[in-house]
Amino acid sequence: MSSSSDQHQAASAQAPADIEILRGRAGVIGRSRVGVSSIVATPPPFQGAMPGARATLIEMRDAPMHVESTMVLGEKMLLPLADGLHRVSKLAMPSESDRQGHVAIDAEAARAGSPNTVFASEEGRLRIGGPEVKAAYDLRVLAWTPDKHAPQSATVEWLTAAFPRDSVPAQQIRQQVVKAGDRLQVGSATLTVKAVEGQTQDHPAWIEFELTPGA
Repeated sequence: MSSSSDQHQAASAQAPADIEILRGRAGVIGRSRVGVSSIVATPPPFQGAMPGARATLIEMRDAPMHVESTMVLGEKMLLPLADGLHRVSKLAMPSESDRQGHVAIDAEAARAGSPNTVFASEEGRLRIGGPEVKAAYDLRVLAWTPDKHAPQSATVEWLTAAFPRDSVPAQQIRQQVVKAGDRLQVGSATLTVKAVEGQTQDHPAWIEFELTPGA
């Protein structure tokens, strides 16, 4: 008969480990590369969320095409990756013992997903195409209607990633109000809106898209 300590060790061995990524570095989680751009000790602007650090995370995947998603999240929130939504288990601010600071992310998805599912979020950016910027487009959310707590639709903008926004001619900047079921043509890719979701304790306000690569 195994002891309780043996059972505990077995359970610990089976439990998925956290992936720790230092600020300014990147790590691999499943089929995604995740970079930590910054960790800031300010209250997150999410309804019901506890004050604490916020991290700017950049997720990169190469299939079904190159995509980069930048998202600002608080601790215990969900980060969309190629295989689903992963929980941000810890945000550690830089300190004497941890000079860079780090982010810990659950290795196992809390909710399974598809590499064809991508998100554009409040304060974030969705880059479609690349990795060279001349072949990529940047999409951002400009507004939520009626608000980001219970949006029925959202206004999005997309333009070439090759130049700063203020250097792009106005006629080359596209804007559209979108709701569930709508489609956008962003470069060679088609984005179909699956859902427009308001902010919760689990995530910022975001738009969930189905990505169909171009030929």
